[in-house]
Amino acid sequence: MKVALYIRVSKDEQHPENQRAALQRFCDSQGHEIIRDYCDHGRSGRSGIRPALRELLDDISRKEFKGIVIWKLDRIWRNLGDLITLREFLDKKNIKLMSATENIETESASGRLAYHIFGAMAEYESDRLSERTKIGLDRVRKEGKSLGRDIGAERKQRIIESYLETGVLRETARETGEAYSTVRYIVGLALQEKEKSTEDI
Repeated sequence: MKVALYIRVSKDEQHPENQRAALQRFCDSQGHEIIRDYCDHGRSGRSGIRPALRELLDDISRKEFKGIVIWKLDRIWRNLGDLITLREFLDKKNIKLMSATENIETESASGRLAYHIFGAMAEYESDRLSERTKIGLDRVRKEGKSLGRDIGAERKQRIIESYLETGVLRETARETGEAYSTVRYIVGLALQEKEKSTEDI
């Protein structure tokens, strides 16, 4: 079967070549011919702004491949609703989705069941990570510790304006040239201030 690879790593310092090599071995073992691969480097699984994924979905109409191979389901999306929408879209286009490490394929009933189960687990793990981060930040604040130095009103304003435009923390970091941790901190403070002002009304 002619297939396309989709590869995603969340951090800039991570190496997509590791996934690419593993997917090549999987395709070789299954007798699949790789037409091309699509790679999003330094992109969150929840981010809607992923150029390579968008290009992959656009290229489906060319019918150059009949399957998409991924390392794990959470590489393509971490949100269960988006995963279900994606599966329905691929079904209509007669495109098979295969996970190399989870024994998932979307052609059979059992494969579709596994798809939903692993999708729910990916969303759960993502939500738990977000909860742990918030709990940690709240604990630090209650202890009266500083979460970072003052970076200046002008830089803060630039970060907030960029975030309002993109809606994605990592994309904001790219556009402003700021560290991801700095962007997350400043946006978090802004959201807290907004919630507080709403409560005071």
